[in-house]
Amino acid sequence: LLDNQDINTLNQSLPASSQQLTYAKQVLMTALDTSAEQEIQALIQGLRGQAIAPGPSGAPTRGRLDTLPT
Repeated sequence: LLDNQDINTLNQSLPASSQQLTYAKQVLMTALDTSAEQEIQALIQGLRGQAIAPGPSGAPTRGRLDTLPT
């Protein structure tokens, strides 16, 4: 959505949505990218027969973005 629209138009017409989308793009996507890298590394460790450290517990909806993906 943000890639296909002028950001100023979005800010003016849907300010609350604009804030949420900006947060999702900046914070959530970063957390997901980081988590994906950690998941791949854990998979490789497991395939090598190495121990895999337990991941964090909690809910992303309660601010625990380090638990992504669930």
